[in-house]
Amino acid sequence: MALVLNDRVRETTTTTGTGAVALGGAVSGFETFAAGIGNSNTVYYAIVHRTAAEFEVGLGTLDGDSSDLTRTTVISSSNSDSAVDFASGTKDVFCTLPASKAVFEDANSHVTLPHDLFIEGGIIDLKNDGNQVSQIKFYCESSNAHAQTLIGAPHSEAASNTLTLPSSGGSSKLLSATSTATVTNKSIDSDNNTITNIVNADIKSSAAIADSKLATISTAGKVDIGALEIDGATEMSADLADADLFIVDDGAGGTEKSMLASRIPTYVFSKVSGDATVASNGALTIAAQAVENSMLADDAVGADELAANAVVTASIVDDNVTQAKIADDAVGADQLAASAVVTASIVDDAITEAKIADDAVESEHINDNVISGQSALTSGLATTDELLISDGGTIKRMDVSVITEVTDDSATALAIALG
Repeated sequence: MALVLNDRVRETTTTTGTGAVALGGAVSGFETFAAGIGNSNTVYYAIVHRTAAEFEVGLGTLDGDSSDLTRTTVISSSNSDSAVDFASGTKDVFCTLPASKAVFEDANSHVTLPHDLFIEGGIIDLKNDGNQVSQIKFYCESSNAHAQTLIGAPHSEAASNTLTLPSSGGSSKLLSATSTATVTNKSIDSDNNTITNIVNADIKSSAAIADSKLATISTAGKVDIGALEIDGATEMSADLADADLFIVDDGAGGTEKSMLASRIPTYVFSKVSGDATVASNGALTIAAQAVENSMLADDAVGADELAANAVVTASIVDDNVTQAKIADDAVGADQLAASAVVTASIVDDAITEAKIADDAVESEHINDNVISGQSALTSGLATTDELLISDGGTIKRMDVSVITEVTDDSATALAIALG
């Protein structure tokens, strides 16, 4: 069944009422509906009563032998655009094109379609005189200036392009250069669904690409070391271990390699030279005679830092050993120099009998008047009194009782000695 229009198709009918019209044969000089339209097809019709003020224009359908026309849709009529209840009498039934269905060029050279356009062949060709570019505008409504325009390439580009709409997706949209809609169809081109010809300037500076969207970058030179940001990284909670890794530019040649932390001491220690060396295990060795006085801080050397017997005579400044620095009983005979102990060095009454060597006190060591300076004997001699006598040069004591045993010459000598 198809919609068919044809010229000079006209028949008569005497049908009354609002039902199907029985066709009564062609008017002289016209074709029947069967001949001009065809069985079972649809057609725009007009029914005009010859003697009454009745008419109806609509869309009808012929039956299988084109003897009847069913009035399917009424477009306009003398009954307020509803089906007419035709009166008796002869009516003309003919094929027509309703004004509301006509397409024509108006005074502005515009062709207006009052309804949807269906093209059975499926192809629309838009051609122009070469002074402009062919385009199609899609207005949101007839009384509004908002429109989306589909523009072809100009003749100067000598291009023939094909725009293929999505094959699925329901409400898929085409996006403009300024559109903020989301692209949900990943088929951008035929190259494995990839987007080509995108340069850095096409990416917004505020765009944040999630880590999960990044593939592993293994090509050398694709990530500059300056692009690494470590301020926001998690800080190590433990001390460095030998198994920790660093990134190193090997020989500054652009080849990045990993390096164990255990290699750092070996490198650092190898740079220590001069009077000090550091072994791979961190042991520091200072060369002999390398530490000078200027390298020591004031008060840096205490008793614990001095080795046994480290302080010798030459290490002590003259007159710097005070009495408080000498321990009790520290100065013995070996520590005293010859003639070191003088009279001023001995405390009064400090020399006891035990400290005087035998035969050390001679006559010159006894003061004059040592005897006359003593208290005078107030009584006579007694036999128990003791006297000092030189026995052949040896000082000895003698009891007075011995005097009675000497000769007269001895008594005389004793008297002389006693004065």
